[in-house]
Amino acid sequence: MSLSNHATKSIKSVIGFLASLLLLLTGVAGCGASSQDSISGEAKPTNPRGASGQKPMTSDSALRKTIKLNSGYEMPMLGLGTWTLSNDVAEESAYFAIKNGYRLIDTARYYGNEIGVGRGVRRAIDEGIVSREEIFVTSKIMPGDYQRPDAAIDDSMARLGLGYIDLMLIHQPGRGEILLTVLSSLSQEEARSISENVTWGVRKKMADGKFSVPFSRFLGYDRGEDGGLIINEDEAQTVRLIFRLYLEGLSSYAIAKELTGRGILTVTGKEKWNAATINGVLGNEKYTGNARLQKTFTPDFLTKKAVKNTGQVPSYYVENSHPAIIEPAVFDMVQAEMARRTKCGRRYSGVSIFSGKIKCGECGGFFGSKVWHSTDKYRRVIYRCNNKYGGKKCRTRHVTEEDVKVAFVAAFNRLVGEKDEMIANAKTVRSTICATEDLERERSALTEELTVVVKMVEECVAQNARIAQNQAEYQERYNGLVGRYEKTKARLDEVMESIAAKEIQRERLTGFIRTLERQGTIAEFDEGLWSSMVECVTVGADGVLTVEFRDGTRA
Repeated sequence: MSLSNHATKSIKSVIGFLASLLLLLTGVAGCGASSQDSISGEAKPTNPRGASGQKPMTSDSALRKTIKLNSGYEMPMLGLGTWTLSNDVAEESAYFAIKNGYRLIDTARYYGNEIGVGRGVRRAIDEGIVSREEIFVTSKIMPGDYQRPDAAIDDSMARLGLGYIDLMLIHQPGRGEILLTVLSSLSQEEARSISENVTWGVRKKMADGKFSVPFSRFLGYDRGEDGGLIINEDEAQTVRLIFRLYLEGLSSYAIAKELTGRGILTVTGKEKWNAATINGVLGNEKYTGNARLQKTFTPDFLTKKAVKNTGQVPSYYVENSHPAIIEPAVFDMVQAEMARRTKCGRRYSGVSIFSGKIKCGECGGFFGSKVWHSTDKYRRVIYRCNNKYGGKKCRTRHVTEEDVKVAFVAAFNRLVGEKDEMIANAKTVRSTICATEDLERERSALTEELTVVVKMVEECVAQNARIAQNQAEYQERYNGLVGRYEKTKARLDEVMESIAAKEIQRERLTGFIRTLERQGTIAEFDEGLWSSMVECVTVGADGVLTVEFRDGTRA
């Protein structure tokens, strides 16, 4: 995405037109600026003459008048303000405003209608009413985005979908910073800091569409004619193999060794793979056809050193931005498995399909492999509790791979013998425990709550800018609203995590049911069934092996 050169070249442009734009948004600047005017949803904008049939108040000459910004670019003096409009109404209003001669359309992140405004403008462009260059679109950064404008601009451009924004306004700093009433008295250095941050954020996205990737080092995709991503089928097979091997129990190191052994070349043509490359593939959400933006950010405009974004600034998830190689459910299962292995720490070897799946029934630790008589004809691989290497020793005996295989075959055949009951139980679990309807409703409510709180914060700040108030009382009220926002956002994050966990479990159960429906009894160990059906095997102190399947059944 890119931002046109109409965007602020200096903070003076923003300050100089803030007052006039506030008039525009409140409907004072012209009869097209208010949500209650002749092009609003209430006044049926499809009739340019209005309900009375009279000519619109705004003449063509008035609509063509412009005002010169300090940057040298010209902005229409009259336009459509979209404050309080929903996305649907904003879309219709923007479209009919342009159709009736308006060339300035104003929106803002906190209005919650950037998507609708973008649709309306694109509709007018697609119908040949105007070109993109003829329309002047403004939007505004939220309080709190003052020191991270790159992310806020990226977000607004993604929602508008217009390629660039003509003017991006900065309202005022967030909590603890200088407010709108004293913005004009910012020091030259502070203004330079803001300007450089805005410039950095804008230019960061100018080179290539919504996002860019290093095609020469991106396994599975090539650059299409339009500059987008297209699947390289030969490389895509390698990507799918990496995900499958990981779910079968191999570690990143073991997968790298396997690919090297098969003679498969890396994306750069090298013969040897390494674990870091495998981890990069497994953790890249772009293989699902989606893209997460703002993974890193620059906290210091002087050093320009990018650091990992762990929540300090917003990140944005673009769905269905390109063709997928891996199903999202498979990707989520891999992420869950990676998290599980991380908890195992160094004790997860991943050298075989049994790694991380054999547990001690006494201490709960994982069994690890050990080679006995590694240099003679009595060589033997066994598994025993890793805690035997620490200060605490367990009474559980060691087991061999053959012990585990025999236990699995017996347990699986017992499961198949009762498959009808098992399938019914698994479907019940899937429809109850994995249900997300309540969480989805809570997510919607929390999202609406965030929208309300954001508008309350904006109104609180705007009122303080217009009316002299007790600043101590104002700060207390402002901090309370920010605290309410942060509390709601934290709960929303928890709900989103719960939904993701349930969706992963639902997918695992679906695979379990599908396999059980088509599978009969087996005479020998099957690696595919083991990887797809088994959660873990627990070794008791008495030496009995209990197999736990993905649906929670133990046999």
